[in-house]
Amino acid sequence: MPNEKVAPAQVAALQKWGAPAKDPYAYLKKITQPTLVVNGSNDAIVYTVNSFILQQNLPDAQLILYLLSTPPIPEGLSISRKGDET
Repeated sequence: MPNEKVAPAQVAALQKWGAPAKDPYAYLKKITQPTLVVNGSNDAIVYTVNSFILQQNLPDAQLILYLLSTPPIPEGLSISRKGDET
């Protein structure tokens, strides 16, 4: 039997989670660990703009964007040059 308290609690949690924040990235500014953010220029899973937002809001972050070919390279595909194999 479902508990009648579950649905209202889930709705309240979703409303709090989705509420606009004054500075939604403030928590990132507290992260002091050096961070390397790497992404592809046409990434369909993690949009490139999200990587840029991370780099702008993490105090010690560096962003590297790889220019991807069109059509985009499938996720998880490893690319290496001849002679790079170990």
